[in-house]
Amino acid sequence: MKIILPKYSFFDEDYLVTISFENVSDKPIYNIEHKINGVVQSKQINKYKNGVLVKEGDNDEIFSEDFENTTISTGQLDPGEKIVATVAIKDIWKSIAEEKMDNSKIALDCVSLLTCIKTNPVLFGIGAVAKAANSILNCFVVTHALECVDVATLPGSTVAIPYEVEVVDISDAMKDKATPHNCKVVKNVV
Repeated sequence: MKIILPKYSFFDEDYLVTISFENVSDKPIYNIEHKINGVVQSKQINKYKNGVLVKEGDNDEIFSEDFENTTISTGQLDPGEKIVATVAIKDIWKSIAEEKMDNSKIALDCVSLLTCIKTNPVLFGIGAVAKAANSILNCFVVTHALECVDVATLPGSTVAIPYEVEVVDISDAMKDKATPHNCKVVKNVV
């Protein structure tokens, strides 16, 4: 079994997980089943000092949803055949950075609107600064990075299947979507 996962995800975008299973034996395999039980999003805040964990926070569940009848299965897989399933999981985790940036953008938009009401050189300057700050904030894209992967064999399985996990870069289409187009991209070359 091979599991392919993107290294990065973005809020409110699909995160595509590809699971493939190839019969490398010389005999058919019957009743292969992959089941998704549900989705859980949680948060845990840990405190570190000089790179050492000082306090481990509680793992608080933010969102969970149980699924029924979300099984991918095949009756028979002959030698040399492969099944590939792609599962789209919506990234529903909005980080604190994204929340603060969104709130700042709203505040800057309000300042820009309020400074347009009356002609005043001071207000014009404040409005120009607010528009510039908003433009700068629009150049930031928050990415969520994959740090670890856990694969489990469910109770009742009759065999443990060897697996490989491959973490890949995001697709070109997602790179294009996640790159602000009216911002200058600067690359450091050392």
